[in-house]
Parts: sequence; structure tokens; C-alpha cells
Amino acid sequence: MISAAKLRKAQERALASRPYARMLDQVLSNVAEAAAQSADAEGHPLLAVRPEKLRLTAEQPPPGQDNRVAATVADIGYLGDLSIYRLRCDDGTQIKAAVANTGRSGEEAIGWDDRVWLSFPPQAAIVLTR
Repeated sequence: MISAAKLRKAQERALASRPYARMLDQVLSNVAEAAAQSADAEGHPLLAVRPEKLRLTAEQPPPGQDNRVAATVADIGYLGDLSIYRLRCDDGTQIKAAVANTGRSGEEAIGWDDRVWLSFPPQAAIVLTR
């Protein structure tokens, strides 16, 4: 049985998170609106994936499990618990990926000009349209 104090605390947390949910909704609306207004929005929708759902590895992921793309690292920006990678695909497409730094310090770091695989589970992707 849940005590009244625990229930009240859970309700307070839920109410306190509403401004953040509204702000996130507004940010996503702005991104979708900007994409819809761009000259090539019809042909190139935006794909959003949360950074903690992205995996960037030097080894090719197993086939058939995740969405994946091979690329070369063009630039890296380290921001503490997050790294921003600018990747260049074989067809010339550029991808900007913010990846959460969750690896151990003993793992080999990915550097400039390295061949990498960016992958994510299908359910993690959101297509931003109008």
C-alpha cells in the first residue's frame, strides 16, 4: 500500500515537471516548423534520436538489428558528458550526432578521420515533420 506522503510527493514531482514538458513541446514545435519552412523540407525531413540512444562504434553492428550508417569522423567537439560528432557518409551526406559519453576510460577513443558506425534502435527515432 502506498502511503499518502509518497503519493503526494509523486504528484508534486509530476506537477513540477509540467513547465519542462511545455518547453520541450515548444522546442520540438519550433524545430518542426523550421524544417517545414526550409526550401527542401519535403525531400529532407529531420530525424531526431536522443543522444543516449545513439551508439558510435569502430566495429560494424550485427546486421538486421538496428538502423546503422557507416561514416568517417570529420570533426569532434567534447562537451563533458556529451560529444558532438560531425560525420561524413560515403555519399557525401553529413550527419551531426550528439552522443552521450558513457564509455569507460579504458576503451579506445574515436578520433578524427576514423571509420565509424552510427547506430540506433528503430523505436528510438522520431521523424520531425510539420
